Amino acid sequence: MKALVDWMKTTWGTADIHIWRRDMYDRHWRCWYPSVETESDYSAPAWLEDEPLNLPELPSNNIQTLAFSIELLDHCEIRVALPEGVAVSADQRLLLEYLIRDTLMQEQITIERAHHERWLGGLRELTSSLDLNNLLFKILENSLKVIPAASNALFMMIDPDTRKWVSKAQIGFTDSIYQITSDIEEGITGTVYREGKGKIYEDNTPVFEEIIRTLSLENVRIFAESSHYSGFAKRTIAVPVTMKEDRIGVLLVYQYKDTKLLNESDLIKLQGFADQAAIAISNARMVNELVETNGYLVIRNEIHNLFTQLSMDSRSLPEMIQAVEKNIGLPTRFVDLTKQEWYPVQHNVPFTASELDQTLGKNLAPVILDSDRQFPYYIFPVHNGPLLAGCFVVQLKRPLRPLDHDILEQGAAVVMLQLVNTYSMTEMIYRRRRDFFEELIQYREPAELSDKIQRFGLSSQKPMFVCLLHLSENVQDKESNVIMQRFIALIEKELSGESMLLFSSHDKVTILLQAQQVRSQQQLVRKLKNLVKQSITSRLPLLYGGIGGMYSGLEQVARSHEEASRTLLFLRKSQRTGIMKYEEIGINRLFLQQDMEEIESYIHDVLSPLRNYKYQAEELELTLHVYMENNRSMSLTAEQLHIHPNTLYTRLRKLEEILALDLNDSEDWMKVYLACHLSKIY
Repeated sequence: MKALVDWMKTTWGTADIHIWRRDMYDRHWRCWYPSVETESDYSAPAWLEDEPLNLPELPSNNIQTLAFSIELLDHCEIRVALPEGVAVSADQRLLLEYLIRDTLMQEQITIERAHHERWLGGLRELTSSLDLNNLLFKILENSLKVIPAASNALFMMIDPDTRKWVSKAQIGFTDSIYQITSDIEEGITGTVYREGKGKIYEDNTPVFEEIIRTLSLENVRIFAESSHYSGFAKRTIAVPVTMKEDRIGVLLVYQYKDTKLLNESDLIKLQGFADQAAIAISNARMVNELVETNGYLVIRNEIHNLFTQLSMDSRSLPEMIQAVEKNIGLPTRFVDLTKQEWYPVQHNVPFTASELDQTLGKNLAPVILDSDRQFPYYIFPVHNGPLLAGCFVVQLKRPLRPLDHDILEQGAAVVMLQLVNTYSMTEMIYRRRRDFFEELIQYREPAELSDKIQRFGLSSQKPMFVCLLHLSENVQDKESNVIMQRFIALIEKELSGESMLLFSSHDKVTILLQAQQVRSQQQLVRKLKNLVKQSITSRLPLLYGGIGGMYSGLEQVARSHEEASRTLLFLRKSQRTGIMKYEEIGINRLFLQQDMEEIESYIHDVLSPLRNYKYQAEELELTLHVYMENNRSMSLTAEQLHIHPNTLYTRLRKLEEILALDLNDSEDWMKVYLACHLSKIY
C-alpha cells in the first residue's frame, strides 16, 4: 500500500483521493484508502452502485472516478474517486492500475502467509501437546482466523458407546451446547457424515430447510439458546473429520453476519483444519491406548507378583481365593471338583459341586450360567492340561474386564499349583501307609507293628477287616489319577469319622477298617456299598469291591486281605460290578485259586459234545442251563422257555443222549451242574 500512496502523492499532491473495493464474495463496497477503523467510520456513497463509464466522468458531486476490474484469487472491483480538476493521463491510469494490482497481490500474499503460519502453528501444536480438548479449541480458533466471515465454530464427534453426536469443542456458543446428543443421521452433521464430503449450506434454501427438519425439537432449542445470535446461521460450512476411512466427527463454522460470503476456498481451508483434528484425535487415542496398556501391564505385573508371592509363602487355598475375589471386586468362590468342596464354604451359590461337574464335563472353556438370582454366574475352569480339577464361580454383578480374566488366569495357575502340591503330599502320605500295610501283611515285628499302628490312628486291640476297590474301566494314566482322587474324596466323605487306614495305588484303593462288633461292621459295609450309587451320580466308572472277613489281631490282617483279594478276583472274573463280602461268594471260593485253563478244560470236556452237535445246539444248551438254574423243575423250566412240558421232556432225553449221562443220577447231575455254573462265571 505504501508504494501506491507515495505514487499518488507524487502524482497528484494533496488531492483528496478515495479508493473503494469489493469482490464477488463481498458485495458491499469497502473503503480501501484511506483506511478506516470500522465500517461505520466511512459509509459507502450511493454513486458507487452506478455503472461505471469507460472514461473518467465528472459526477454531479464534483468528483471523477476511475473503475478497474482485477482478477486475482477473487474477482475484485476497484473505484478511485478523484477531486474535480485532477487530470489523469492514459499512462497514469495504466500505472495506477498496475500499482493497485501489485498492492492487492502483496496483500493477498500477506494473508496467505498468515494462513500458512496458522496452519503450521496448528501442526506444531499437534506434536507439542497431548491435551485433546485444548488442541481442538486451537483448531477451531485457527479456523475462524482464516475464515473471518465466520463467527462461531463447533466440533461434533460420535460417542463410541451411544453412537450419537456429542459436542467436543466450541467457540461462540455457551457451554449448554454440550448438552446436545443427536442421532447419527440428524441435521447437517448427519448429512455430512453420511455423504462423506464437505459442503456450504445457506439459510432459507430448500436443501437447508429439509435438513433442519431432521433435527429434534430439543436439539433445536438447545442450539438456539446456546448461540449469542438469534435464529439459524445465514451460512454454514461443514466438513467431515476422517481417520483413514473411519468418519469420527464433523467440523462446522457458522456465519451469522451478512458480510463476505463463505466460499469454496473457505471450504478447502476448513477441510485442512478438519484433517488436523483427525491427527489430534488419532494422537490422543494412541497416547490413551499407550497409557492404558502401560497401566494395564503395570497392574497385571502387580497381580502376577501378588499371586507368585502367595504361592511362595505357601498360603492356604482359602487365602488365594480371597485374593482373587479382592482383586476382581466381585463375589468369587472356588469349588474343588475332586473333593467336591467349596472355598470358602458354599453359601449364596445356587449350584452344587456335582451340578457344576456335570455341566462342565470335559469342557475346559469358561461358561456363563443363569440362575434364579438377579445376576448370572461366570464359571472359569481350573485345569491341569486336559484334566479338570475345579472352577472359579464369579457372580456377574457387572461385566468382566480384560484385567478380570487375567486375574482369574493367574489365580487359576497358583490354585492349580496348590492342588498339585496337595496331591503330591497326599501321594507321600499314601506311600507311607502302603509301606506300613505291607509290614502288617508280612507280620514280622509284632511289637513294633503294635506301636506303629497307633500312629496311624488305629488300635491293635480292635477287630479289623480289609476292603479292596478297583475301577472297572481302563482309563489313561492322568485321567485315572483324577478319577481316583475324586473317588477317594468320596470315600473319605462317606467314611468320615471312622477309624481306617486308606491309600491308593494306580487304579486300586485299599482300606483297612476297624469295628468294635459285627453290627458296626455291617454299618460300615452298607456305607461301602452305598459308594457304588454315589460313584454313578458323580460320573465315576463302575467299581469292583471285595471285603474280607473281620478278625482280631494284627496277624489276621493278611488273612482278611487275602479274602478281599479273592472276592475282588471273583467279581472281576465274573464281571460283576459292585461290592461283595467274602462269605457271599459261597461255593465259588473253591474255584478262585484254580487255574483258568483247568477250569476251561473241564467245561469243554463236559459240554463240548453238545456244542459240537449239528442240530439245535444253542437251543439245547439254553434248555440245559435253565433246567439247572430251576433246580430241575419241569414246570418252571417249561414256563420260562415258553414250551410244552412234553417238548421239554423230549429235549432232556436228547441232552442225555448227546452228553452220554443220566440227569437223574446224582453224580452225573452234579457234573453237568458244575459245568454250567462255571461256564456262566468264567
